Order: sequence, then C-alpha cells, then structure tokens
Amino acid sequence: MTTLAKEVKLLGAERRLILLLALIQFTHVMDFMILMPLGPKLMRLFEISPQKFSLLVSGYTISAGLSSFLGSFWLDRVGRRSALIWLYLGFLISTVGCFVVEGFFQLGLARVFAGFFGGQIGTLILMIVGDAVTHERRARATGMVMAGFSLAAVFGVPFGLLLADHFTWNAPFGFLSLISFVVWLGIIKEVPELKSHLASKLRFSVTASLKALGTLLVESNTRSALTIMVLMMLGQFMIIPFLGPSLVFNAGLQERYLPFVYLCGGGVTVFTSPIVGRWADKVGRHRVFRLMALASIAPILAITHLPESPTWLILLVTTAFFVIVNGRMVPFLAILTSAVDPVRRGSFLSLNSSLQQIGAGVASLLAGLIVQKAESGRLLHFGVSGLVASTVSVAAFFLISKVSAVLVHQRPVLNKSE
Repeated sequence: MTTLAKEVKLLGAERRLILLLALIQFTHVMDFMILMPLGPKLMRLFEISPQKFSLLVSGYTISAGLSSFLGSFWLDRVGRRSALIWLYLGFLISTVGCFVVEGFFQLGLARVFAGFFGGQIGTLILMIVGDAVTHERRARATGMVMAGFSLAAVFGVPFGLLLADHFTWNAPFGFLSLISFVVWLGIIKEVPELKSHLASKLRFSVTASLKALGTLLVESNTRSALTIMVLMMLGQFMIIPFLGPSLVFNAGLQERYLPFVYLCGGGVTVFTSPIVGRWADKVGRHRVFRLMALASIAPILAITHLPESPTWLILLVTTAFFVIVNGRMVPFLAILTSAVDPVRRGSFLSLNSSLQQIGAGVASLLAGLIVQKAESGRLLHFGVSGLVASTVSVAAFFLISKVSAVLVHQRPVLNKSE
C-alpha cells in the first residue's frame, strides 16, 4: 500500500471515529439538556419551585463532578475503549431509569446515576480526541465533536419536547435509550483500544495519585486551564438552567415554540462549530478564544434582560447565544487537551471534568438562590446571573494567555489493536 493510500485510509478511520464521538456527545448532551426546557412542565407537574428544579440540574452535575474525580484515579490505567464501553453501558442503564421512574424524588435519583456515568463519558471523548488526532488537526476534530452538542440542540431537544407534549414528560428518555443502545454497539465495533498511555503504567497508589493530582493543581499551565473551565461553567450555568423558564415566563414565548429555540440555535451551531475549529487551527486558538469570549457578553446580557418580545427577536437572541457561547468552547477544549503531556492527559481531563461539573452544579444552585418566581409567574433577578456570566467572560479573556500547549511527537493511532 502506498504512503498516500495509507494516509487516505487513516483519515477515513479518523473521520469515522470523530463521527462516532460526535454521536456519543449527542446522546450524553441530550440527556443533560432535555431536562432544562422541560422546566416549565416539571414545575407545574410536580408543583415545585425554581429552587427545587435547580436541584434536578445540580444533582446531575455534582454527581458527574464527583465521578470524574474518581475517574482521575483509574482512567489513565486502562484502555480508552474498555473504559468507554463500560461507562456508556452504565449511562444507557441510567437513561432507561429516567424513562421508567415516576415522581420528583425518583427522577432526582435517576439523574444522579446518569450524571455519574455521563460526566466521565465527556472526559473520555476529549481523551480519545487528544490521543487519536494529531495536534495540527485537533481543533478541527474538536469542532466536529462539538457539533454533537449542536445536533442535540437542533434535533434531540426539539424532538424530545415534541414527544413530551404528545405523550408523557419522560418519553424523551425512552427515545434516547433506543439511540444510546445503537451508539453503544458502535463503540464496541469502531473505537480503537488506544493503550499507548499505558506504556509507563505504574502500580496503583492512592497516595501517588493524590500527589499527581496535586501537581496538576500547582503547575501554572494546568492550574490556569482548570481555573478558566470553572469560571466558564460558573457563567454558563448561572443562565442555562433557567433559559427555558425565563423565555416562557419573562419574554412571553409560548411554550409550544420552545423547541424552535433549540432548533434554530443548534441548527446554526452544527455548521459554525467546525468552522470555528478550522479557524482556530489556522489563525491560533488563543486568538479565536479571546474574540469569542468578548463577543459572548452581548448575547449573555441580552438573553438575561430580555423583556416581553416578539418570537423572531427571541429566536435571534437565543441563536446568537448558542453560536457564540458554544463557539468559545471549541478553541478552549483544543487548548485544554494540549495543556498537559499524553501520559497525564487522562488524570488532567478527569480532574478538569470534575471541577467543571461541580462548578456547573454550584452555579445552578447559586442561580436557584438568586432567581425568584413572582406571583405573576415572572422570574426575578435573572439579570444578575447575566452580569456574573459577563464578568466571567472578561476574566477568561485575560487568563487564557497563561495556558500554553505541551507539544510531543504523536503518531496517529487508529488501529483497534493499538
């Protein structure tokens, strides 16, 4: 086989892997996202306050954060494929649990289990991108994987809401369970072992693992990257849990039009995420991140201060919010996967995911304390959350200069036996 033929075959395998990772991203993101636009329906059905609803969101994220911390002790000690197969199976079972439960308490418990497995899946996706895709194409690959997030918004959430409207509130989880089963079979068939990080495998020691994690927190490069992730999660999840309720109760959007928010926003970002990835590979990830961080301030403030508005204006603002907030994550995740050497990448990304999810959970709880529901149904003080999120974007703009890439020679690894 000629060198060109080998390269073409390698790129084909890489594309199939990235497509599968995007589908994995689609399922676990939809599992997380679908609950939030169901907020108005669940608040009425279970007769719960915004504070109790925020517990459903934060229960998932805090559980995901704790499981990701546990993952930092073992994910670097096993093959990526084996870890993904078993974690995704746990996620699949948890999603079935969300479909069959009834009542607020049972749903909360099912969400905790879903978060436990879902949090580590997100980490593994980044690990596999970092291990299997060369540095030169990593932002582009990250953008394609992030398109799975957009696909969840453009198809998964609207279709899930449609199912909830025509059947029951938990019908979307039944639909997601079927898709997840097919994706799990795809993982078994397509994902390579990716065991090169095990070459220097050491005997497991809790003390040594804690010391290694401590080193990641002390090193300037990794500490700065982790700080930025926590700040961005703080900003995003001061807003996202109450996005659907605020559009219905404050901006006057009819509930039946909520799917169009995700259809428009997700539909555009399916195309913009890969574009941002290619742009970041071409002109520099730090530069693109700074531009997107500053640009995100306008839609953040607009969406959190939106008065009663026509539907077209609401869709314009929410689509801008999806595109720009999602767009700043593409170059940042590419920066993140290159911020540490491959041997420690699993531990680092697990620790990052842990802080990310816990930060999101804490932010959801804080938002639940800030946002109040008036007797008229309006959500009060949502604008305060927008101010916090805008401040976070400014802080991230300055901090990103402290994160640099750790470059090592990398041979693409896409054979299942490697």
